[in-house]
Amino acid sequence: MTQLNNEATLERSLRAQIKAPQLDGRFDAAVWSRIEAAEQPAAASRVVAPAPRSAHWLFIINAIGASVALVLIVYFGAQSLGGVEVNLPTVATPEISARTIAEISDLAVKFVTGASLVFGLMFTSLGRRLRSELKQFL
Repeated sequence: MTQLNNEATLERSLRAQIKAPQLDGRFDAAVWSRIEAAEQPAAASRVVAPAPRSAHWLFIINAIGASVALVLIVYFGAQSLGGVEVNLPTVATPEISARTIAEISDLAVKFVTGASLVFGLMFTSLGRRLRSELKQFL
């Protein structure tokens, strides 16, 4: 019982020693003015970020796709609407043996399989550790 009395006395003593200032409207106004002052330079300093490198490649790929579509539209439009026969020159393709085709397809399958495995490995915990180790050397 005496321990509880001692703790209660200590708590009252501590509360009496600590005087917290009363917060009024001036405090709130000061806080909000600081927040507004901190936001204004941040808003003014916002600069348009440069386009990522992938945007450059996407633009190139889109340009290639659009040019292919334009060529096809002109070719088939001229052929069907103009009544003009468009004779494209024939390109002689080299003769490829069945053995060469089999070797090329075998290598292509191995390459695609290896690339798929490496790509899938990048998203595992082992792949993340390997990437972090490689970043130290690069």
